[in-house]
Amino acid sequence: MADMTSNYDFRVRTGETTAVSLAIDIEGVPMNLSGYDAVLVVKKDPSTPVLLKLEAPAEITLGGADGSVELKFVVEDLSGEFRYQLDLISPSGDHLPLLFGAFNVWKGLI
Repeated sequence: MADMTSNYDFRVRTGETTAVSLAIDIEGVPMNLSGYDAVLVVKKDPSTPVLLKLEAPAEITLGGADGSVELKFVVEDLSGEFRYQLDLISPSGDHLPLLFGAFNVWKGLI
């Protein structure tokens, strides 16, 4: 399978809902995500423990044949600059990196 990894930076505010919609396609054809799972992990850097983990179906919804991926989450107890990676997990258990980048969280002024 072709490399599908892309960079996307998150900037979220503590206590607010963040929602992101993606459409996954391979050469213009929607990727059938039926039977797939997904996980997003946030760390300070690759050698540190996981600080936040988002999983399907709670915070990540996969649309099946239309290739859609919906993320919807609230960060409560985290603030600072971090890194994340979002992986699709194939029916056979292979992790396919999809997105990576900065995951910056700041506390609101109120």
